Amino acid sequence: MPGVGTCVTAPTTASCPLPARGTTIVAMLDTRCLRRVTALAMAAAVMLDGRPAAADSPLTIARGWYVSPGLPFALSARKGGGGFVTGAELSLAGYEVIGRPGHGWWTGLYVDGVEDSGTDSKRLSVGPEIGNTIFGIDGGYLLERTDGRTLQGVCVRPLLTIGWVALFARVGWLPDANNATFGEFGLLLKAPMNIACERGTPGCR
Repeated sequence: MPGVGTCVTAPTTASCPLPARGTTIVAMLDTRCLRRVTALAMAAAVMLDGRPAAADSPLTIARGWYVSPGLPFALSARKGGGGFVTGAELSLAGYEVIGRPGHGWWTGLYVDGVEDSGTDSKRLSVGPEIGNTIFGIDGGYLLERTDGRTLQGVCVRPLLTIGWVALFARVGWLPDANNATFGEFGLLLKAPMNIACERGTPGCR
């Protein structure tokens, strides 16, 4: 299943500087800040909850709502060359048990920001997500900042989620880009935090 920080590279003594006036959303992305904020959120998830929800047996996943900070690591593929993709993600999803425990649907929203070393570009995407047990898919609106331009498009990403780790393959399309279509193939480390569940049900703490 399923943070985006708003940072620029302007000189500052703060660890995550404030965005300059007139800066676009994608231009504000600083993956160092994104990773730092998300890593702290993941650490907080472990300390506050004792163990992340996804670390439980699938039979003890509770019906309820989960906030999941995550760190993606992937390789990109694009005409003209690929590279490494890193960044951060945050999602909110509700899980509903269907039939026997450990089987159910989850639906929600995600937002992520990444940097692609292959094209020296930054991307932001936001949209819905849906899945059944360990299989899922998300996608939606896509922004890319590259060569001083801000491009708009769409993306879709199938996922296979097992515990803390999700394997994914994302395809994006930016109609105004020189190389309109790109792919990302990698893994997503996530630490789901149960923020609301049905008391008395297995997995609800």
